Amino acid sequence: MPPGDQRSLSLGDQDIILTTSWWTTRATLGSVNASRIIYLLQDDERLFYPFGDQRLQCMETLSEPELRILVNTQQLFDHLADGPEPLPRLRVGHWFNPAFPSFPRPKAAKPPAEGAQNFFFDARPNNDRNLFWRGLEVINAAMREGVLAPDQWNFHFVGRELPDMQLPGGVRPTVWSKLPWSKYAELVSRMDLGLCLMDTPHISCPPLDLAAVGAVVVTNTHGSKKSFGEHWSRNIIAAPPSVSALTDVLRDGVKLSCDSKQRFANCGSDHIPRDWEPELDAVIERVLSAGVGRPRS
Repeated sequence: MPPGDQRSLSLGDQDIILTTSWWTTRATLGSVNASRIIYLLQDDERLFYPFGDQRLQCMETLSEPELRILVNTQQLFDHLADGPEPLPRLRVGHWFNPAFPSFPRPKAAKPPAEGAQNFFFDARPNNDRNLFWRGLEVINAAMREGVLAPDQWNFHFVGRELPDMQLPGGVRPTVWSKLPWSKYAELVSRMDLGLCLMDTPHISCPPLDLAAVGAVVVTNTHGSKKSFGEHWSRNIIAAPPSVSALTDVLRDGVKLSCDSKQRFANCGSDHIPRDWEPELDAVIERVLSAGVGRPRS
C-alpha cells in the first residue's frame, strides 16, 4: 500500500494481510484483527535496536497471542523459540527454508579461472548488522598478509551508497549498486569466493546465493549460528567475527576456492533448495488452516 495514501482498503471475510516487519505488523494491528495477519519474520528484529521503546514494542509485537508468524529458516525459528531470550509462543508458529531457483546447481565443475579469480564482498555500510567496517578490516588484513594477493583477485563490492575507497596497494574495487535481479544473478554466477557478514542469528541470502552456484563463502558465527555444512553447504565456512579469526578462515576459503573439484562436490551435495513449492506448500497449508481459513480463489 503506498505510504501516505488516504484511500481505504476494503476487506472481505476471507482476506489475509501479509506483513514483513514488526513495524508494518504493528501498524496493521491497529486496524485488523491479529488472526487475519501473517507476519513473515526474517531475522531477530529485536537485535536491530538498543534496549528502549522500539525494542520493547518489537518484543510485544512478536508476543501478540493471535498473530500467525512464518519464520524464514529453521535455524532462526529455533533461535527465537529456544534461544537466549526465548519467545515460547513461537513454538506454535511455522518456518520454511528459502529456495534459490535463480541459482541452479552447476552441471559441471567450474574450470580453474584463467588469470585473476573473482572476490565478492557483501558491502552495505548503512545496515549495521552487515558489519561493513569489520569486513573492510578483514579484507585489509588479508591483502596485507598475502591471503588475497591483488594480482590474483578481482574485487567486487556489492551494495548501495558505498564511499569512495582504495584498498592496500592502490587497488580500487569494482562497485555494483542497484543491480537488477538478472544482472545480480549473472554476477554471482562468476564469483569464486565471497565475504558475507551478518551479526544476527540469520544466515542472510548472499551466502546462499553464492554457495548455490559453487562459490566459497566466508561468514561469521553468532550465537547458535555456528556451522553451515550440515544445514546448507560445505562451501560456507564460518568463524567468530574477530579480524584474526575471519582472516584465518578466509585463508581456508582461498584454498578451497582454488580446488574446483572439491567445490563442485560440495555444491553437488548441498542442502540449498532450488524449488519453492516443496518448501512452501505444506507450511502455507498449515499457516492458513490455523487462522481465518483459506482465501477464496
